[in-house]
Amino acid sequence: MNKAKITTYQDEYHVIKIHWSDVQDFYDKDDNNNGYVYGIEVNHKDNETECFWFKTEQKRDMEYIKMKTEKPDTPDIDTIEVVNNPEQG
Repeated sequence: MNKAKITTYQDEYHVIKIHWSDVQDFYDKDDNNNGYVYGIEVNHKDNETECFWFKTEQKRDMEYIKMKTEKPDTPDIDTIEVVNNPEQG
């Protein structure tokens, strides 16, 4: 018999809080990002990075907690790895 190993969000991504002033040089900008200065950086396992920006620290922190604790209800096919059960031969 095979068992499915479900990969969670945390296994595939690394999520960190950032601030616009820490990354604005990377974007070659000298502004306040239209007030969106509180960010979340998501580093994917495949080395891609996404940033999400918020106007308030509270909204950013709420989304950060949601991302860190989120578990998929129904994993899509890409997140399931079938492993052989050694007990079943």
